Amino acid sequence: GEQKKELHGNQGRFFCIKEGENEEEITWQAKKREHLKDRVKATYALIYHSCETAKVKYPSFIGMGLGSFLPKDRSDIRKDVVRVYLEAQYELLSTQNYGFDTVFLNPGGDEEVWKLALELKSREGSLYYPNCRIKLHRKDAK
Repeated sequence: GEQKKELHGNQGRFFCIKEGENEEEITWQAKKREHLKDRVKATYALIYHSCETAKVKYPSFIGMGLGSFLPKDRSDIRKDVVRVYLEAQYELLSTQNYGFDTVFLNPGGDEEVWKLALELKSREGSLYYPNCRIKLHRKDAK
């Protein structure tokens, strides 16, 4: 038979996994997209606030939310989840001033993710109005 598991408790449920006899089917709950974005924004708000308290002017972070743990054969899911993480950062940096001069965003080495990041960066001044400069990079922060 088929079993159905829901991930992230009863509030989040961003993905549903149906386990059949021979395979799993993973479904992105796109209607929960805004809820995921709110959670991601809350996470980044805490990180950015900590940086502000420490008077950090040039924060740089390792890539987070780049879809590394999502199925490689479902680029549609991966692309939308990555977009949520990038949009959350742009929205926060456009609506709050954390005292940053430049934020270094690392969208990782995947070409598709890099293109998404460039697309959002190209919207600065039309959709997003960041309170600091945003620099995309692919350097390993370790």
